[in-house]
Amino acid sequence: MTVFASGSNANTVVFGAGDVGNVPRSFGHYIQNTGDTPVRFLEIFASGEYADVSLANWMANTPARLVADHLKLDETLLRPAAGQDPRGAEMTKTVQPFRPPPEEAFETLEVVAEFEGPMPTGVTVSQSGRIFFNFLKWGDDVRFTVAELRDGKPVAYPDEAFNRTDPDDPATALVSV
Repeated sequence: MTVFASGSNANTVVFGAGDVGNVPRSFGHYIQNTGDTPVRFLEIFASGEYADVSLANWMANTPARLVADHLKLDETLLRPAAGQDPRGAEMTKTVQPFRPPPEEAFETLEVVAEFEGPMPTGVTVSQSGRIFFNFLKWGDDVRFTVAELRDGKPVAYPDEAFNRTDPDDPATALVSV
């Protein structure tokens, strides 16, 4: 997954099964399966708004000089080959606001937890069915950064002490996951 902000600020991380990533608010991201097995992932949004803007679409509809400057590339790399559609087949996707499917589409979904206050930024389910959440300590009053769902409630994992950061010895606890 590559997360990108303005200018040339970007970070690419390779994830494996069970990994959790975070995309900060207003940052773009791009996910690509580089393996040979299907990828299943869960995205959680703290907003009712969603837009899918493909990177290819952005590049096709932005002047080449701006794309080259933004990505710090030679502009000639962005020119299509002779006879090639500069937008490409993938680049014709239009941005649409998120429209949830009708309620009947959710008949098989089960609510396992509801949150008030800080929202989890990641969810992981172990092979044995245990459910873990992570909460970022980025300004919200977060009691713990990793929790396991027990009896319908998030409980600090592995315990509250390991989730309590000691500023004098940060290596002894989780800081923010």
